[in-house]
Amino acid sequence: HGSRKDEQLINNCLKYGLLIDNGLKGRTGATAYTIFGNKSLVFPLKNKENEIVSLYFRSILDTKNSKHYYLKDRQGLYPNYPKSDTKKLILTESIIDAASLLQIKEIAENYSVLACFGTNGLNQEIQKAIKELTHLEEIIFFFDYDSAGQSATSNYGAMLKEAFPNLIITQAIPINKDINETLQLHDENIFLSLLNERKDVFPSTETQAKEPDFSTEEKSITSATDFLKQPQLLNQLNQ
Repeated sequence: HGSRKDEQLINNCLKYGLLIDNGLKGRTGATAYTIFGNKSLVFPLKNKENEIVSLYFRSILDTKNSKHYYLKDRQGLYPNYPKSDTKKLILTESIIDAASLLQIKEIAENYSVLACFGTNGLNQEIQKAIKELTHLEEIIFFFDYDSAGQSATSNYGAMLKEAFPNLIITQAIPINKDINETLQLHDENIFLSLLNERKDVFPSTETQAKEPDFSTEEKSITSATDFLKQPQLLNQLNQ
C-alpha cells in the first residue's frame, strides 16, 4: 500500500480493518496507514459452512500489551465448527492453545477442540455451536492454570451444566501456565496423562466417561506425576 498502486485494495483493507487510518501523514503528505496485526501469526476463523469469515492475529513480539488482534465485527470459530458427531469437546482459553493441542495426533483423532476468546470469551456463537451437538456427552475445560482461568472454568461450567444438565463437565489442568507453554516444556504425551486425570468440575455429577485407550510408546506412564519422575525422559527434555 505504500506505493499507492492499488487504491481499491487499500479501500478494501480499510473496510475490513487490515489497514487503519489514524490521521497520520507520511513524508509526501499522503495518509500513513497503520498496519493491523503487524508482526503477527494469523489464524482463520470459520463459519458453520467451514468458510473463512474473519481472522485472528497473535503478535510474535514479547509485549505486555496488544498481543491479540481481531478484525472488525468478529465472527467465526477456531479451528472450525465441531463435527456433528462430536462426543467429547475440549474448550481451550485461547486460539494458540487450541492450535497446540491439534498438533497431537491422539487428541486430534479422539476429540473435537474449540477455542474460546479468553476467559470472558465463551460467546453466543460458541454456545450455539455446542447446543447443536446432539451426540455430545462431555465438555472438557482446558483453561490456563491461573486464578482467571480456574474462575472462568467454574463459572462457565456452571452455566453449561444448567443449560445442558445431561452433559458431563470436566477439567484438565496444564502443568505450566497454559497449554502452549506446557507443550514447549514437556513431551506431548503429558497431555494424554492430563486428560486421563481430568476431574469433574462439579464432584456431585456422574462419574466421567472412560477415556479411549491410547497406544503410546511410554506404556508405563499412568499419570502426569509418573511421567515427570522418569529420569530418562527428563534427561531427553533437558537436552
